[in-house]
Amino acid sequence: MVIAPEHPMVMKLTDDQHLDGINEYLEEAKRKTEMERAHLDKEKTGVPTGGFVLNSINNEKIPVWVADYVVGWYGTGAVMAVPAHDDRDWEFAKKYNLPVKMVVCPNYPAPMCPVLENAFIEDGHLVDSAEFTGMKSSEAREKITKKLKEKGLADFKKNYKLHDWVLSRQRYWGVPIPMIHCQTCGYQPVSEKDLPVKLPKLDDFKPSDDGRSPLAKAISWLKVKCPQCRREGERETDTMDTFVDSSWYFLRYADPKNKKEFASQDKIFKWLPVPLYIGGAEHNTMHLLYARFYTKALHDLGYVNFNEPFLKRVNRGLILGPDHQKMSKSRGNVIDPDEEVKKYGADTVRMFLAFMGPYEQGGPWDPRGINGVYRFLSRVWSLFNAKSKTQNAKSEAKELEIKLNQTIKKIGEDISELKFNTCVSEMMKLLNELEKQENLSLAVCRSFLLLLSPFAPHLAEELWLNILKNKNSIHLEKWPEFDETIIAEEKINLIVQINGKMKDVITARRGLSKEEAKQLALASEKIKKHLTEMPPKDFIYVQDKLINFVG
Repeated sequence: MVIAPEHPMVMKLTDDQHLDGINEYLEEAKRKTEMERAHLDKEKTGVPTGGFVLNSINNEKIPVWVADYVVGWYGTGAVMAVPAHDDRDWEFAKKYNLPVKMVVCPNYPAPMCPVLENAFIEDGHLVDSAEFTGMKSSEAREKITKKLKEKGLADFKKNYKLHDWVLSRQRYWGVPIPMIHCQTCGYQPVSEKDLPVKLPKLDDFKPSDDGRSPLAKAISWLKVKCPQCRREGERETDTMDTFVDSSWYFLRYADPKNKKEFASQDKIFKWLPVPLYIGGAEHNTMHLLYARFYTKALHDLGYVNFNEPFLKRVNRGLILGPDHQKMSKSRGNVIDPDEEVKKYGADTVRMFLAFMGPYEQGGPWDPRGINGVYRFLSRVWSLFNAKSKTQNAKSEAKELEIKLNQTIKKIGEDISELKFNTCVSEMMKLLNELEKQENLSLAVCRSFLLLLSPFAPHLAEELWLNILKNKNSIHLEKWPEFDETIIAEEKINLIVQINGKMKDVITARRGLSKEEAKQLALASEKIKKHLTEMPPKDFIYVQDKLINFVG
């Protein structure tokens, strides 16, 4: 058995022979942080106590060790080590030459269990376990605990790795703690009619001379009557951690002007939970923890009808320096976005950030890439300022009509999936097609700018108002719609094979069914000739790509 250095039984289990070693080890453990102790990659250390405990199932005598990879606040602070079936226990046992006994066998009921080279941590069947031998390990865990519970020696329990949250801060920015300190009554809550307590205006945000929060300097705000005895009291000058308000602000967004409650039930039902939550990985993890805590508490209290605040979470990728390293002043690879905006304009920087790569992966800043986006937007400007080209056409060529509808569909779908880089790529392909046309209709120009507007909002607005002569902002317009029937009119080349060898290429419309594709292929003179000699036994169709007759 392994127990934590802070376990209350350490000294009771230690005999005189091992006392010096235990004391020395306890001092070493105090100098380590909890994170250092719990890290999986750290070398496992420990010392024997000289004491023993009895296995409550088989009365076997078990030596007790103290090891700092066990922490006192989690569970009972004592671990029944199973070196054959736990990586950390295996490492510990091998280091100190302790017995490794296999009790979960992957080969059961075969008579021979394997010789272990590492801990076997999967489920299997119990061996050398008395009445539990042959039982699945997942089942045995519950049965063993039940037996110990009947003896009054154990019980089922869930353990959580949550610590108490110290939320007070000695700073101005934060939620005021609604408590008043009275010399007679002690700490008293602010009366509900006086809530919320608002921050006073301050010119100086430095701590007070006595080390308290800057709020201690706001005397008129600080001095108040005790709600209980009406004698002089002082407000609490610490503020709460800003996670307190940021952990449930999204609930207030549903009904921000409601003065009676944080949000009405109707608004909560209409708008919440939040469909999509985006942020950096490190912040997301912390904020998600607190947001879930608040939401689950409010759910248990009956204020909201859901217990998870967000339906989907996405971590944005990290933008690296041009050298593919994390940006750092010491590395000299920091890209100042303000300087990039001065050089290229806000739309170019915005669009390049979208174009860099998959949103969740991020990537390195590439000066050549941002130049490419700048050239693209310059071409858009030139196209729309060629007035003869953008005002004359009444309708567009069929190929362009198909391409436009495909692009509207693709960009709409990709935006919903946060695939912004492919959206920009589709915009570039569409611009190539527009530049090939002699004239462009107003409808095509409108649709193109609407597609561009999320990625280059300033340029799109400028062209929308000044070139297309619209009166209202482009950002108030509806997203363009696509026509599936037009997309289906696109012509594609279908490869026709016989026994895997290409015999013909036929032109067809996109989206043919299997039977339609088969009849089209059978109508080909080249295919008829081959099939006359060898009638097919099977027919394979990969939609919009391939037909294969198998003889």
